[in-house]
Amino acid sequence: MAVNFIVPEVSSSLHLLYFSCTPVHPQSILLNIFFFFLCFPSFFYLQNHQDLSNKIVIPTDQPHLQCLGPLGDPDPTDLINAETNRIPFRSENFSLDLWKDTFCSWPSPTVGWTDWFLRVSNSNEVQWGERKLDQCIRLSIADVHRNESLLIAASYFWSDTFNAFVFGHGPASPALADVAMLTGLDVSSADSTHFFDTKPKAKVQTRAIGGWSGYIQKYSRTGPVNIKEQTCFLNMWLDKFVFCGQSAGPTSVYLAAAENLANGGRFPLGRYLLGAA
Repeated sequence: MAVNFIVPEVSSSLHLLYFSCTPVHPQSILLNIFFFFLCFPSFFYLQNHQDLSNKIVIPTDQPHLQCLGPLGDPDPTDLINAETNRIPFRSENFSLDLWKDTFCSWPSPTVGWTDWFLRVSNSNEVQWGERKLDQCIRLSIADVHRNESLLIAASYFWSDTFNAFVFGHGPASPALADVAMLTGLDVSSADSTHFFDTKPKAKVQTRAIGGWSGYIQKYSRTGPVNIKEQTCFLNMWLDKFVFCGQSAGPTSVYLAAAENLANGGRFPLGRYLLGAA
């Protein structure tokens, strides 16, 4: 039997809402900013061409370039209320048994990671603290147990359209303040890096290496920790624990960022994490 819970409609006092419809890869953040400034003149163009206000695609003076039109109604209340009726909390029977084994792919500890963390952190923990990395790196060795009932209950409020949770007061999603409190990562430093478009100097083997455990065996050393080993360590941390790489195995996607951090670089990693969530 369906349980008749009531989700209050959103008040019309909510005049403006920013939300993301799809997850954003960290590489696309700079592209989005570039695209915004590239299209910024079109906003002045629209002010003098009211007949284009209801257009979805707006032509520009530049060939091969078009801009998305405005949302239209500045009050998104109707849109939010319509989406509220789509979330599982309203459209399905509330039952934990319906989602049994949905979250079966819970991360498992990687053999050798804790020992490698202890080795590298002994000589770098102070520097990590100065760059606001230490708390998040330490989270990688935390033994987080799966609370499947809590995950299922939260999923009933998830909107795949808004990429956010929809509650009685409206959509809710993590903000930079949440990232800072939960991970301790830097969210306020100026970002002048281009490491996602930079070729790293370091080279790592990622294929036919035996997964992350084989990666650890190959790049974990004895004696003093050098820049190469710290780069390899941070590359695994970024790929496996921060951005949760899709390959579920070693890659060099974040090697340039790891190399930057290993050499003392500092950038607002928390913003990139939020953009990738």
